[in-house]
Amino acid sequence: MSIIALDTRPKKIFAIVWALLEIFLFAGLFFGWGTLVFILKEDGVYGDLCDIEANEPGDKMAEFGIGTDTNMTSYSAPAFVEYDALSKNVTAELQNNDTNAHSIKGFRREIGCPDQDKKFNLGFTIVSGLWPFFFGILGQLGHKKGTRFLRISSILSFTSGSFFVAFTTPELPWLAFIGLFLYGISGCSLLFSNLQLSYLFENGRSIVSSLMTGSFDSSIATQLYIKIGYDNGIKRQHCYIFIACLHLVAFISTFLWLPKFYIQLPEIKDETIFVGSNGEETTNENEKEMQKIDLADRNGVENDRTKMEEQDDVTVPMNTTTTKTKDSSLSLKGHLCSHVFLLHVFWYSILQLRFFYFVGTLNPWLERVSHSEEEVSSYTNTSMYFMLGGIITSFTAGSFFEMQKRIYKDSKSSRKRNLAPAVIPLIAGTALGVLLSVMQMISADAAIYASFISVTAFRSFLYAIGNGYLSEMFPSKYLNSLSGILMVLTGIASFFQYILFYWTESYTGAFLHVDIVLVCLVLTSLVHPVYLWLQCRKLD
Repeated sequence: MSIIALDTRPKKIFAIVWALLEIFLFAGLFFGWGTLVFILKEDGVYGDLCDIEANEPGDKMAEFGIGTDTNMTSYSAPAFVEYDALSKNVTAELQNNDTNAHSIKGFRREIGCPDQDKKFNLGFTIVSGLWPFFFGILGQLGHKKGTRFLRISSILSFTSGSFFVAFTTPELPWLAFIGLFLYGISGCSLLFSNLQLSYLFENGRSIVSSLMTGSFDSSIATQLYIKIGYDNGIKRQHCYIFIACLHLVAFISTFLWLPKFYIQLPEIKDETIFVGSNGEETTNENEKEMQKIDLADRNGVENDRTKMEEQDDVTVPMNTTTTKTKDSSLSLKGHLCSHVFLLHVFWYSILQLRFFYFVGTLNPWLERVSHSEEEVSSYTNTSMYFMLGGIITSFTAGSFFEMQKRIYKDSKSSRKRNLAPAVIPLIAGTALGVLLSVMQMISADAAIYASFISVTAFRSFLYAIGNGYLSEMFPSKYLNSLSGILMVLTGIASFFQYILFYWTESYTGAFLHVDIVLVCLVLTSLVHPVYLWLQCRKLD
């Protein structure tokens, strides 16, 4: 029982706005991995893997008018380190020439380090595959223990994750991956615990859900704010400790107005489907105009049916049992084994694999298409700015879903009213995944910006439509369980991204070949909307 009852419209709207703010600030730090990698490289994490011999930078130093010392020895330094990693002789010369020092710094930051990227890619792959699995377990516990348990788990995970990232050092690089793992769990827990607030609204539920998913998309900006602070001299430790303390405000909604267990979706009345003499389906909303057959008179149904068929304007039941909307008579196992769920898992897994590959390779890709560290930093910031528009594109995706629902709301078949609205939005998600792959094949500046736009829209359709599909197609009492199982299965599929990462680093031109394969792979996800369309055709 919550302290503040959400029994009026202003209270409901306030709860929604607060939830959007929570999600915007704290839910999506996992997807800011590209920005976090940039910061970690600046701090020399895994920098020891970038072995640079003295004679390689020495030649370049000569080009900038800096002499080389015959006593200079070989050293190992990260690609993006400060000057204290250099030998004393070089450091002294750099201190005497600030202009040349800046040039050397810029040059050194152009040096690539595939081994360093491989370490980061491997860690990201493991984390992105494991946290959905553990969130699935947490979702099942949340289904049994309620929303408050899920919220407290989310707050503790986020706070712990922030401290792990804050205290990551070159000596303890693995702390960053534990922090990222906890960010993934806390972000989804925060999203799904707030997502049930959409059940407070009978109309526009998909729009409310899409706004929350859009805030989830845009919350990647928190990593951008941290990077801006870092670029302006604020230590990484201070940034993440501050965000950890700020997250404690989530306790307010947890104990004041969110329910201890669930907000139940208003139950839709069971529908008994009738077929008139003209072959049209009718539900029990038109009971006054129908001749009803009581279930107690089942023994006489057949005789009555024979008599009624001889009359002109009468109706007979299609069957003697009631058919509930959204297949509410099915058990959890029945929903799990249904084609509409299994194909959705396939669609979700393929598109999320495509998105995770983009997130995991964002920094190496920008290093490949850019010419300096400054350009990489600029493009990284720009990508985060574009992703701030996720709340707009997610709202667009949710509104598009609602529009499709209005188109089919007068359909005579209740099953078609559920299936048909999802067909075109699912196709749109697939199309945006293909567009993203195509844009990444082009190295022009315009194509880079187009990639940022397409990934923002793609991510919105992936999560807004993917999560909205669950809430529309399945009963609310199974939402936490189904979403948890969906995350587990898609998490397992995300392990395949490391094959793509390894392939990308294996030879020159591999990026292009991987993108071509991803185009073909994403196109296979069309099997889901095509199946729904064929089912709707059968109902016509």
